[in-house]
Amino acid sequence: MICVSQGERDELRAEFPELPEERFTHITNGYDPADVAAEGAAPEPLARLTLIHAGTIYPGIADEFFQALERLVAQDRNTARSMQVQLLGEIALEYAETVAELEAAGIVKAHGLQPHGATLRMVRASDVLLILLGGKKFLPSHIPAKVFEYLHAGKPILAIAAEGELPRIVRQSGLGIVVPPQSVDAVVGALRALLADYAAGRLARSPNHSYIRSFERAALAEKLASVLDGVMQTGLARR
Repeated sequence: MICVSQGERDELRAEFPELPEERFTHITNGYDPADVAAEGAAPEPLARLTLIHAGTIYPGIADEFFQALERLVAQDRNTARSMQVQLLGEIALEYAETVAELEAAGIVKAHGLQPHGATLRMVRASDVLLILLGGKKFLPSHIPAKVFEYLHAGKPILAIAAEGELPRIVRQSGLGIVVPPQSVDAVVGALRALLADYAAGRLARSPNHSYIRSFERAALAEKLASVLDGVMQTGLARR
């Protein structure tokens, strides 16, 4: 049984304790460097801190983030001129009114669904990459597929997520800023810190390149081949 995260492997092992441990392994999603190389030049960056969320915003996962943006705008209208959050993909209906108000304030721009290539170009032009796993929809073992393309981009990653698989990966990459869900104060603090780092020119992080390269598709294919070789050898030994 091959799972897509170490946490999901552990959950499955617990569900089937009668099976031997060696029957379970995990291979994560990943990224293909050729996808990014083939997409040409990125658009010109904006003259303000730009965050991007690439992917669906599901119900219940973004409350603390949008409340933090509302608070920033209410406390200082100039914040909308120094930062913009770009949303790519579908947005749950429950956030439609909030997003419209934040767009009117100038701090959010919703682009709707975009082709994969256009999304990658916009990711490359952004300053901070956003992951929203607030609320209680996702388990600690869940890892959004987009995180791996985020890792390849080498930009700071702001993840609003409970402790688990995702925070471990983004921290180990050297790019992660992890904020616990259901804490608007913590999200506001993280956004203010990013604004300060951007203004001071110290936004860049130090990526763990060898760790990030372990999520390249070629490396993952090698791991899959190794797993299948092991299965074949076990089967031959039994016969």
